[in-house]
Amino acid sequence: MKRIITTMVAIAVTLSLTAQTRREALLQYQAARQKALTDYASNYRKACEEFMRKRWEAFNVEEPTQLPERKEPIAPIVKPEAVPTAPQPATPNNEGVAASQKPKTEVAASQSENLVGKLPAQGETVALQPQKPIVTTNPKVDTSRPLKFMFYNTECSVSFDGSCSINLASLAENDVASAWQSVASGRFDRIFQECQTLRKTLNLNDWGYYRLVQTVGDACFGVSSDKSQLLQSFLLSEAGFKMRLARGDGRLRLLVGVEQKVYLRPYFRIGGSLFYLLDGKNKASRFEVCNFAIPGERPLSLKIKELPNLAYSAGTPVKRVDVRQNIEITTDVNANLVSFMKDYPPCDWTVYALTQLSEPTAKLVMPTMQQLIQGKSEQAAAQSILSFIHNAFPYKADAQQFGAERTLFAEEVFAYKYSDCEDRSILFAQLVNKLLSLDVVLLHYPEHIATAVRFSGNVAGDKVKVGSVDYVVCDPTYVGADVGEAMPEFRNVVAKIVKID
Repeated sequence: MKRIITTMVAIAVTLSLTAQTRREALLQYQAARQKALTDYASNYRKACEEFMRKRWEAFNVEEPTQLPERKEPIAPIVKPEAVPTAPQPATPNNEGVAASQKPKTEVAASQSENLVGKLPAQGETVALQPQKPIVTTNPKVDTSRPLKFMFYNTECSVSFDGSCSINLASLAENDVASAWQSVASGRFDRIFQECQTLRKTLNLNDWGYYRLVQTVGDACFGVSSDKSQLLQSFLLSEAGFKMRLARGDGRLRLLVGVEQKVYLRPYFRIGGSLFYLLDGKNKASRFEVCNFAIPGERPLSLKIKELPNLAYSAGTPVKRVDVRQNIEITTDVNANLVSFMKDYPPCDWTVYALTQLSEPTAKLVMPTMQQLIQGKSEQAAAQSILSFIHNAFPYKADAQQFGAERTLFAEEVFAYKYSDCEDRSILFAQLVNKLLSLDVVLLHYPEHIATAVRFSGNVAGDKVKVGSVDYVVCDPTYVGADVGEAMPEFRNVVAKIVKID
């Protein structure tokens, strides 16, 4: 939309800076841009209204895509204690020392230049410092407007009053179009701008904005009401999102185009694109859709560059203890943030793996982890991170903890007491990438999720090829395993490579 308006402005006005002052030129540009914005909004809104009056197209509802099949073990898989075997013939390496005799704690020659921080002196141990308390601050939100509402326990407000009523006589095309004309007449433009301000203040991604719009519509006209759906369609289309207004189950519904694959949600194939019923509620097998495409529309993205800035509500403190490495980390994840993540639609594992820890949680976790890996080689540092997850995060299958399959964000892994294989793999991938700047991929076996790391130097052990490059298997669920050790039952199983990008 911005590119379209910029082009319109460029065509509509040619500024001669030699004949005008800079201020005059700026004012003229701003006036032209505002006119282009007004013309664009007026034209698309009018076109949408006219299109709504035509007969809506019928589309069949597609059954939700099921989550990738995976049978989780009831209990964690623990590496058996090593059984003594007869000595094997030693093969001399380049240094004249038998590889089987080389101490495990020695830094590999190929990694000697890839140490994390300063190497401790001979005999020195790194003392882990206690955690520092984190001070949380709430976002500064304007709560003075007439309609107040709660968005994930964060008080917000918009300028909705009696003048913002909508007359929706029926769900017939003409009546819906007339109601849309009322919404798009300018009376709700201020609410749209306030939603944009809230989005910026609360640091919301596309999904967060969708949830905000849903909350605003419901606060104005009632939960899931037809008028709420109509207002939501306006607030989403004004923001440039790919959406369609539809009629199904005897009421108006919103269909939203999404950039990533979404699981467990009904969807429609319209013009080569997938549109989802993100609220997941549906009984009808066929919907009538107003298939009007907004110029420059884009699908909603589920990626999260930064977690939302929501008001703080105390969660349940969870203590992570790794006795073997003398680590203790206590986290108290914002309960409102946990609620936001709980509502997330099931999607690609990449979305979860790319989402960084919130700033408060990172401040509690990262300093201790950085101390833990200080002065270690990449392999040794990765081993410390792997062991931390093995020892400090109790395992429990999703069916036992949640009653259904559910993938957790790394933030949630610190919020809940238990986690399963994909949760631990996502956390490990994020910690290794953040602390060691190493590329990590997820390994999707038929009944398991693990990871593999691309080290700078040669590391022995089980490996997978990603293109022509070796990645070393690291399994956060194989308790007691070393870097380079896959579970025995998966060593000869081909895993699907899931890149995190």
